[in-house]
Amino acid sequence: ISNLYLYDSVLMLANAFHRKLEDRKWHSMASLNCIRKSTKPWNGGRSMLDTIKKGHITGLTGVMEFREDSSNPYVQFEILGTTYSETFGKDMRK
Repeated sequence: ISNLYLYDSVLMLANAFHRKLEDRKWHSMASLNCIRKSTKPWNGGRSMLDTIKKGHITGLTGVMEFREDSSNPYVQFEILGTTYSETFGKDMRK
């Protein structure tokens, strides 16, 4: 199932980029340079995050959208075991 959620996440991100590229204000933003060590935060990040949160797609896992608290009301997980973290790595050798 995790691969399906990954696919849907990329689909949601692509949808957000598509909607931002249709926005005239988006084209006037300064470019981002990731090569310098002292890179400043990208001014368009908050706007992109807001666009993602307002998105609504139907992907491989079903409907994907976000509530005000940034959770997806259509996602449900079942916890199958709780001892994994207690035993993980105990039998590993260096």
